Amino acid sequence: MSTGTVHSLAARWDAVDRLTAIGVGRAPSAALYAWSAVADSTVDAHDYLGGHQFSGAEAVAAAFWAHLAAKSAPVAEACIAAAIEAWDSRLHLSSTRGAVA
Repeated sequence: MSTGTVHSLAARWDAVDRLTAIGVGRAPSAALYAWSAVADSTVDAHDYLGGHQFSGAEAVAAAFWAHLAAKSAPVAEACIAAAIEAWDSRLHLSSTRGAVA
């Protein structure tokens, strides 16, 4: 925990940024994409906490690329399709979401 005149949240984000840079410098292909997804998620979280708009597109793309780099094409494509379908179904839930039928 930061003390004194150091802004605690800013110091934490800086630490995550440095850890991400270290990970990216040492990680091969699939892991590189995974680290990129972490870094992009960090930026999105920072924007969210700062009250700024964000899309999350970079983090999602990096996660998909990690699947494509780590798995065979058919398996990766099935995982990606399932993720897209799950997200799409969440976007189309009715206003009774969470209600017990």
